[in-house]
This record gives sequence, C-alpha cells and structure tokens, in this order.
Amino acid sequence: MDTGAAIVPVDFLGRAPAPPDPPSFVNLSITMRCNLRCHMCDCPNIKVSEPTPDRWLAFIDRLGDWLPTGTQVLVTGGEPMLHHRCVDFVERLASFGLKVALNTNGTLLNVDKVERLKDAGLSILNVSVDGLAATHDRLRNGPGSFQGIVDILHYVGKHTDWTLHVVPVINAQNHREMPEVVRFFTADPRIKAMHFQSVIPTMGKPWDDGFFDRDALWPKSSDEAEAIAATLETLKEMKRDGAHIDNPEAQFSVWQRYFRNPRNGLTGNECRVAYGSLIAQSNGDLTFCDVFGPVGTIDDDVRAMWESTFAQNRRDDMSRCNLPCNYRVNCCFDESTDPAPADAT
Repeated sequence: MDTGAAIVPVDFLGRAPAPPDPPSFVNLSITMRCNLRCHMCDCPNIKVSEPTPDRWLAFIDRLGDWLPTGTQVLVTGGEPMLHHRCVDFVERLASFGLKVALNTNGTLLNVDKVERLKDAGLSILNVSVDGLAATHDRLRNGPGSFQGIVDILHYVGKHTDWTLHVVPVINAQNHREMPEVVRFFTADPRIKAMHFQSVIPTMGKPWDDGFFDRDALWPKSSDEAEAIAATLETLKEMKRDGAHIDNPEAQFSVWQRYFRNPRNGLTGNECRVAYGSLIAQSNGDLTFCDVFGPVGTIDDDVRAMWESTFAQNRRDDMSRCNLPCNYRVNCCFDESTDPAPADAT
C-alpha cells in the first residue's frame, strides 16, 4: 500500500476530453488501526499519519456536493469503529442522501453504538466472519468474538432496518466450513446475504507473489487447490438452490482458476476499476488502486481530479494491468470484464 504523499500537478493536467460519470462506489478507509490481529491482514502494523477529522469532513462535503444521491460509500479501515469520529462521518455522508455502508469486525459494536449508527443514517452493515466459532476466533485472534458477533447481529436484525451482510474470506484453512457458515447465518431471515471474498496477499502490505508460496492461508498443493475449487462449486450450487449468497457465480468461477494458478492473471479484458471506484486511503491519499499509487489527496477538488487528464492517463495505465488484485478479484468484481473461465468447475 502506497502511503507516500501524492505528487500531482495542481490543475491535474487539465480536464479529460470525455471524463467518466462520477464513481458508483467510494471507499473511505478512515484508519489503519485495528483491535484484532487477523491472519490475513497486516493493517495494524502499517503506521500512517491520519487526516484530522475536519479534513475528512471537508472531503465528505465535497463528495456530497458531487456524487448522485444513492451512491454507495463504504466506511472501512482497519477497524473504522476505532476512529472516535466514525459515527460523525457516517452522519455527514448520509445527510447528502448517500447510501452508507460500514465494514467492521463486529467486536466493538454494542447496543449504544448500534443506536448511534442507526440515528446517523447507516444503511448497510458488513461484518467479517471467517468460519464457525473455533475457526473464526483463531483466524481473527479474537477469543469469543464469534459469539459476540452473533449476539449483536440478532440485536441489529431486530432493531434496525439495515441491510446485513456476513463477509467471510475464503482460504485454505476455512473453506470446508463455508457451506455450514452459509446455513448457520442465512437461517436468520434478517441477514440479507453472505458476501464472500477470496484471500489475497496480506492486506496492508505491497502486493507480494511470494505469499502464494509461503502463507499458511494459501493451498500448498494441487490437491488443496482442487478442494477449495470443490467448495466453491458447492457454494455455486447452494446459490442456485436459493441460498442468500450475493456473489455472482462467475466470481466463484474466477476464484477457482485463481486458487489453481494465482500468477496466471485474469481471463477478462481491460481493468475497469478506475472508471467506477474511488478509494480514499487512511493517510489522505486518493487512489484508484494500491498498485498504481495516488492520484490526489482528500484536500483536492475531487471532481476536478476525477475528470482530469491526469486521472484518465492513470486509467489508461491500469487498463493494461492483469494482476488478480483485491479490487478486481473481490470488492469491484465485474463479470462483464472478468467472465467465468471456460475451464472453471
């Protein structure tokens, strides 16, 4: 993750001839701090100088004046509930008619915080759950955290109208439990859906292909990779049978290929992430993806940056990238550019 200061001309090299529409998805990573030490993430060890709350609020005001009503803005981290102004940021975003989602590990939620977030106008709650109790607590290094999440989700389901998503990260150590995790959580009709993600080189660090050789979360043999592919096939079948899984089947198919050969790139066309997504990083940089670095800061005129020749040049550079990065594999998966591989089963 690039945490250096953005080096961008003041006028962003002028306005692009045909700039894209405003982003349909904005990610606000308000802190890298976290109260857990999860196996798949190194965010707590990344030390950055966080913007002041006033800088974040000024940026949110510029976003609100620009983005169409209903645009989804994700407040995330690290663990965003560690930021003492997290609820204020949610409230300011919601005041512009934006659809605000919150990513959380769930361990810091309690009745008071849920009520404050409800009053602030939160729309979507995404809670990380990486297995049943023993597996989740081990992978998240949080003894008892699974039961705490279950308890607070019951309260949220009864006392809010939020869209609730349970978000597991599929890896070599937990994939066999995923069908049972689906059955456990979707038995509660108040939980809208499961939304899976695939494990990637450790979050919070620069992309490192060595992850695929040494990390315990990655399959160490072709047999293990095939076992994960079989689990993904089961999840596709469960989705066809009506299970509340909101990943498209094509995403599971892409992951089957990814787990078998992660260095073989993606099978789709040019990367389009930069045309629909904008990421505000926890140090105040604006970026389209971690690999290509910043395109501005939260202090800039965000619309001018988005519509600039500078930004369009970055999109052109990104279009030639074929890395299976977090955004393309997980958060911003687009079936139109990354269709299911023909050999995915």
